[in-house]
Parts: sequence; C-alpha cells; structure tokens
Amino acid sequence: MKKAVLLLAVVSLFSAGVLAKTQALIRKDGRRHVGLVTKAKDKDGYNVQMRIGVLFVPSNEVARIEDATTPLEEFRSRLAKLKPEDVKARYKLAQWAFRKRLLSEAGDVLKTILKRDANHERAKLLLEEIEARKIRTEDPAKLREMYFTRRAAIGAKDAKGYLLLGKWAYDKKLLREAKVVLDSALKIDPKLAEAAELLGKINAVIAAGGATTSGVQDKYLLSMADIHKVRLEEFSQKGDLVRVKYRKRVLRRFVAAMSGRDDFKENMRFGEKFMGYTSIKKLQYILDPNRDIAPETLDTLKEDIIIESDPVVMKTFRTKIWPVVKQNCATTACHGAPEGKGKFKLFNAPSRDGKITYTNFIILAGMSGTKGGRMLDRDTPHESLLLEYLLPKPLAKRPHPATKKDIRSLFKNREQPAYKIILNWISSLSAPGYPDYRLEYKPPFGMKLDLSGGGGTLPPRKRSDKVPADVLN
Repeated sequence: MKKAVLLLAVVSLFSAGVLAKTQALIRKDGRRHVGLVTKAKDKDGYNVQMRIGVLFVPSNEVARIEDATTPLEEFRSRLAKLKPEDVKARYKLAQWAFRKRLLSEAGDVLKTILKRDANHERAKLLLEEIEARKIRTEDPAKLREMYFTRRAAIGAKDAKGYLLLGKWAYDKKLLREAKVVLDSALKIDPKLAEAAELLGKINAVIAAGGATTSGVQDKYLLSMADIHKVRLEEFSQKGDLVRVKYRKRVLRRFVAAMSGRDDFKENMRFGEKFMGYTSIKKLQYILDPNRDIAPETLDTLKEDIIIESDPVVMKTFRTKIWPVVKQNCATTACHGAPEGKGKFKLFNAPSRDGKITYTNFIILAGMSGTKGGRMLDRDTPHESLLLEYLLPKPLAKRPHPATKKDIRSLFKNREQPAYKIILNWISSLSAPGYPDYRLEYKPPFGMKLDLSGGGGTLPPRKRSDKVPADVLN
C-alpha cells in the first residue's frame, strides 16, 4: 500500500513537471531504465530520456520510479568505503569504473594501486587500455567538427575568443586550425602577446615536420581513419567483442543493397529482423565473407562502420607480441634506430599510444624479407619471418640476414612458450589471404609494404573461431 502511495506521489510530481533529475524506472518484469523520466503527454505512460534516445514505457508495465545515482556519484560512494590498503577491492572498483566509461576515475584508482604494488600486472594492463582509449576518443574528424562549431560561434572582432580556440586546437594537435584562428586574433589585436607566442611555437612545429605522438612525428604514423580500417579488417567473426558505431544510415543502406539477396530474398521481412540484431551480430552479418554483395558496395559501406575499440588480435599484439618485438627488433641498434635498418623501421614508443601500436602492426603485416617470405605469413604462419629471424640459424628456413653484430636468438627451438604464443597469434589473424586495408598511409624511410590484399599463395584457410588460450592468458 505504501509503495502504491509513493508511486502515485511520484507520478503526480512528474505530471506537475517538478522533477527534472536522473531517475530509474523499474518495469514489472525487473528491467531498469535510467534517465530523465517524464510523463508522456499524449500516451498513458512515461518517456525515459537516455543517451541512446527516448524510450516510452506504458503505465501498466511500470512497477515503480525511484531516484537513481549517477555512475560518478556511485563511484565516489564506493571509493569512500574502501580502505587504502585494500588493493583487491580497489582493482574491482577500477574495473567497474572502466565499464561505466569513467576513465579518469578508473585511472586514478589504478595509479594508487601501483603506488602500493608496482608489480600489479593487471592494474598496469588496464591502465594502458584506459590511456589508449582516451587517445582513441580524440578522433581527429570529431575534433575538427568541434573546432568549426566553436569557430562559427566567435564574433568577428573577438580576439580573445580566437585566442582561446587557438589554445584549445593546439592542445588537440590541430596545428593548422590553431594557426588560422591565432592569425585572426592578431589581425584584430596585434598586441595580443599570448597569441603571438603560441603562433611562434606552432610555426616552429610545422617547420620541423608537424605534430608528434610520444615523440614520433604524426606524418610517420597511421591516422585514426586508417586505424578504424585496420580494426574492421582484423575483427574476428566469432568471439570478438568491440564497440561499433554505425553512421550516415549505413545499416539502412546495407538493407537496401541486400534487397533480393541472401536472407532478404527468402524472407521479405528479414530487414526488420536484421535491424533488431545486437551491434556485434549486425557487424558479423555484414562482414560474413559468404555475403552476396558487390565488393565495391561493401567497401563503400565499410567507410561508415567505425570500430571504436581494439579487436582481440590487436589487444594481443599490444600486450603479448609487441613487448617481444620491442626488446629484440626495435632497439636503437636495430630497426628502432632513427631511420631504421635495411629500409625497415619500427617505432619504439609506449604501446598505449594507439597510433604507434597500429603503425608497428601494419609495418610488420606488410613487410617482406629481401630474399622472400613475409614478416607475418598468414598462409603458413610457422614460416613467418618474425619467427624465423629469432630462431638459431641451423633451425631457421630463412635465417636473419647477416649483420655486423650477430643477432641474438630469442628462441632455442620451436617448442618454447614465447614462440608458440607468437605462432598462435599469427594463426589467429584474418584469412583467407591478406586483407586489403584500403589505407592512405605512406610508409616513411623508403619502406615498401605490401598491403594491397589478396596476397595469399595457398588455398584459403578458415580462421580459428577463437584465439588460443595461451595467447589470451
């Protein structure tokens, strides 16, 4: 009875338009929707304004409406209850905050953990993922869109407004955009010393070759647009969980392109069923290699499918493969030298930098040996030069080319755990053949990479449904 009275009271408040804060609407079947809850004007029910849009819930499905704390409020409440020495509980809180996309808060908790236990490997890995995700969210296309929106709002004679936008653009590494608005600021007020000083810094960076990421010039690295293409091609059809963004009505365009084909031919209402799939299932369906769709049509659609997180093969590359390559191939005395060795350059910088991680992967994926063979051989993984070059010469089919200093053999034989981890990872890469990433990337330092796709020399092999356990653990 009390619950019913409370519900009626809440409903009355909504009808009066008094409440305008985040609340939770709980359905009778137990489902919970959090957002701004208001009484629908033309229907018997409630509208819940959430991040994904407005959801209507009929009154007869509502069990109750109650105040809901925001994720940030809940985080602060949980953190206040933890003891400083309780590392386990703090790590669980960091994981929870990460899932809720409270990246800064999760990062702060992980840093406190590492102060107490510098060898907490799981905290290190999660912190790296957080830093990488922060970088990935700084999508240049989105930043430029924000830049032009802000610029349009500045008055024609607002020198300070142009200065503030210039500082923002500079921080976001939009150097040429920053230069434009700082020039505008100085035309309005030539005595604006802060604008002149910042403009001088920008001109110096541009003259030196452009913006940098962890000390590496961005012109040597993949763009975010290219990174999105790599993620799409390396997405595993089964067992891969990624965040997907569909833009420019690409799903509707796909349904239209599939009219009269595959399931759409057999079932006139299959389009409705497809639109009801989860984001991952939609992606799996679209990228199915057996799909009856023209390659050029699929390539056009792919331009508007954005994978915003690392597929499993890239997570494994960053955490399991690159550390081995970095220590043995990317040193300053070898291919990590300023301009590399033998027209083969790797960028030895923190793996949390997404641009650097993906650039190194693409270089390895496209690099061939001087006497044949590929660094990552997707047809016959055990013949990959990445493995061959790190074996003792008597065991290698293609030993490392002779150098002034002998190359240290990382593996004593093909049975060592590290060898098997790399072998299994190469086996898990996309197949058949080699993917055409359709990159705009221009390899620096005279490197020649084969990234055109279709480079398989053997009959297509089916990709494993899942990455072997020894790669993930």
